[in-house]
Amino acid sequence: MREKAAFQKRFSIVKAELDDVKKLVEAETLCEKKPRSPQTIKRDLQLPNAVLNLIVSENRSVEGYVSGGIVLDEFEIHSLGINPRFRRMGLATRLLHHTIKEVVQQRVKRIFLEVRRSNVAAQNLYKRCGFEFLQERKSYYHDGEDALVMVRETKDHSIYGE
Repeated sequence: MREKAAFQKRFSIVKAELDDVKKLVEAETLCEKKPRSPQTIKRDLQLPNAVLNLIVSENRSVEGYVSGGIVLDEFEIHSLGINPRFRRMGLATRLLHHTIKEVVQQRVKRIFLEVRRSNVAAQNLYKRCGFEFLQERKSYYHDGEDALVMVRETKDHSIYGE
């Protein structure tokens, strides 16, 4: 456990800025089947309701990200990815908890996301972070794969749903 904690201290979580677009595209290329274009990321960063956090290493390289948007009292996670070299080391959990705390402070009551049916590791991460299965969306992804919609109630703005 100490090794994991020491490892995680080498990373920090920061809000994405326009200067981060190129690094974010590189990170998404490692993590996504269809990464967003630089123009899309730039547009998303400029939206007033956007939440885009990065996990960066000591040398300032982007090793993970989470992006989404707030509408009224709901937050939808659009994308979460961690560099494959750093998966299963607690970075996604840390990034997700940080983002949940951030949106709860903005009075979000519900958080939604879609996850591929085949992505069991991500489903388990979301379950550990308090998300529950809500519904299925048939052929949701461009390749025809189904999506599972998951939701997390923030329970009176509690960070971890306790």
